[in-house]
Amino acid sequence: MKQVNLTEQAIFVIKNAIIMGELKLGEAISEVGICNKYNLSKTPVREALVILSHEELVNKVARKGCFVFDITLSEIEELAELRYLLEEFAIKKSLKNDKINLKNDLKNIYQEMVISYNEKDYAKFVDIDTKFHQAFFKYTNNEHLIRNYEKISCKIQTLRFYVSKKALEDVQTLKSHEIILDAILNEDMGLLSENLNQHFISWLNKYKLDFKIGL
Repeated sequence: MKQVNLTEQAIFVIKNAIIMGELKLGEAISEVGICNKYNLSKTPVREALVILSHEELVNKVARKGCFVFDITLSEIEELAELRYLLEEFAIKKSLKNDKINLKNDLKNIYQEMVISYNEKDYAKFVDIDTKFHQAFFKYTNNEHLIRNYEKISCKIQTLRFYVSKKALEDVQTLKSHEIILDAILNEDMGLLSENLNQHFISWLNKYKLDFKIGL
């Protein structure tokens, strides 16, 4: 049991380092460096890297070692398309299953988002932005859907970090979430579909302008 906990701790530490940009996209990951920096043992770190490779946050290359995942523009475009499909479906299903709790959760999360936006706390904003979109899935009552979204969620969160500072300078970032929230509160599926799609297009354009991608 103790070893499992140490592995989980190592997973959390490495995953957070990737999400928060301490480990850059495509960067080589040193097991020794991770152990020394975060006071972790070799075996839990090695096990954590295997698990994170299954989650596609880490790439294991034979005879070369482990690297933080890298991503191309076309892959980000595909990810945006997948997000749109999954999130729109999840919102509709959650509204059908438990609209009251879904709406209350999103209103509360949006208020947290406003606070972090006004404070220009980009690390906190990334976490709350992720929380906002994950909330769409909470009341779907579909574990397969939730697990599949979680699989891409960490990649999405990592990409958010790279443009979050720039996004906090743009009032449209907050406005976009407000429009999505209003569409959900009013159960306006046409407005939701249109603005959810526009939200992803806007973020994709930010990546193109502000994020250095290896093509």
